[in-house]
Amino acid sequence: MLKCGTRHRAPAEFRVPPLRDGDRVRYGPNKKKPGSNAFKRYERYKRAATVGEARSSGAASVDFGHDIAKGHLRVVELDTSPLGAERTLKDPRRSSSCRSCCSS
Repeated sequence: MLKCGTRHRAPAEFRVPPLRDGDRVRYGPNKKKPGSNAFKRYERYKRAATVGEARSSGAASVDFGHDIAKGHLRVVELDTSPLGAERTLKDPRRSSSCRSCCSS
């Protein structure tokens, strides 16, 4: 348990982009130390087919980065759609009058 009150970042090899609940995953066999908390958690979520199923079965956020880095987890289908229904990009080179007449 951290007592210093500072937030520690995971090593770079364990950091992954945010995964969505619908992203499809495939887990390998449990190679974690038998009896450890990580081993027990992995046993609960290793049959999950999606990130959402793994989370609801007990996978912690840090587990995804660690499992990918160690080769225990493969992401087999990643949702790459925008989070919002519509995205608008603004071109700073256009003036406000041009934006109103040339909106495309």
